[in-house]
Amino acid sequence: MSCFTSAVRPLTLLRSLRSSSAFRAGVAVGIVLTCGVADFQASVLADDEQQLAQYYGFSGLELFELDDRASNLMAGDFNSDGRMDVVVIDNHNSCLKMLLQRVTPVDGKSSAGGRVNDLRSDWRLMERQIGVDRQLSGMAVADLNHDGRTDVCYVGAPDRLFVKYQP
Repeated sequence: MSCFTSAVRPLTLLRSLRSSSAFRAGVAVGIVLTCGVADFQASVLADDEQQLAQYYGFSGLELFELDDRASNLMAGDFNSDGRMDVVVIDNHNSCLKMLLQRVTPVDGKSSAGGRVNDLRSDWRLMERQIGVDRQLSGMAVADLNHDGRTDVCYVGAPDRLFVKYQP
């Protein structure tokens, strides 16, 4: 079944709210029929000078690129600096990726690559890799030897348990 732009009906506006408060935001909710399929859509309308997100501590996007085969995202303090870090299994690159929080921005921001959709990772996380020699299927983080530091244990094929104690 092919779809044409002539088959797209305009947004049916079910409810439109425009507030006169300090936030000066509005909400639009509706249903769009495209090729006989109903899609529910909602949007928030806000003035450029004041956006609701700034009042809740949200800022710009903080991106960090991970591979499609990344899995088992876990949080913990992996370098004993008092900040929560992230570790993830990356079976595509045969490693555990540790994303450690930085305190200050990196000097001299790297320029974006030559590709159209090349996005830079945010400066807040520094990547460290722990190489592994097999595909991993699960991971857990805890203080395994009761020394006050977060350790990592993971399971790899064929049925092997590995423990990495934090030095």
